[in-house]
Amino acid sequence: MITSEIEESLIKELFEYSQRAILTPANLGIFQKGTKDQVIEILEQIDVNQLINLESRKEYDEWFDEIVLPFHVGLFPLFRENLVVSKGNPYSYSARLLTQYLKYLSTRTVVYYVSSEILIGLVHPIISNKYLRSFSDLGIKMVNQIENREQYYKVIKDYRTRLDMDLCEQNEALLEMDFGIEV
Repeated sequence: MITSEIEESLIKELFEYSQRAILTPANLGIFQKGTKDQVIEILEQIDVNQLINLESRKEYDEWFDEIVLPFHVGLFPLFRENLVVSKGNPYSYSARLLTQYLKYLSTRTVVYYVSSEILIGLVHPIISNKYLRSFSDLGIKMVNQIENREQYYKVIKDYRTRLDMDLCEQNEALLEMDFGIEV
């Protein structure tokens, strides 16, 4: 039936658009020159359809942990040689790019039908240097200083705590963060 073919084509276009949108010059700057197509291939391997079924922060975190390491392993050989990143630590640059992709797909496309209130609470913040500077009490100043899962989830826990508060001085910087793409 032609409708299903048209639908498949539209979905493919949405994913391609999302991939192009997050692969900004700043994001591509962490990779070796000429690797954009390889990064796109790695993004295409993520089974984002599972995102629809996640209903709690715990479920989302478990799913994220399952996909971030294989994503990182694929990206690792493509990173610039002078980038401070460890092969065994997917929770810095790889987690940031993965989060950007997931946020872009889930907030700027019609692929997911989850209420924005639930989505904002599930999906991790895009942890950028700007984000970390905004919350200096975390003790981490740059993305490349996130050395392991525990440090990464310390930032996530802090984000979620601030998100759950009424608007106040402690969380007003969240309003200045771009929910989609932030570097």
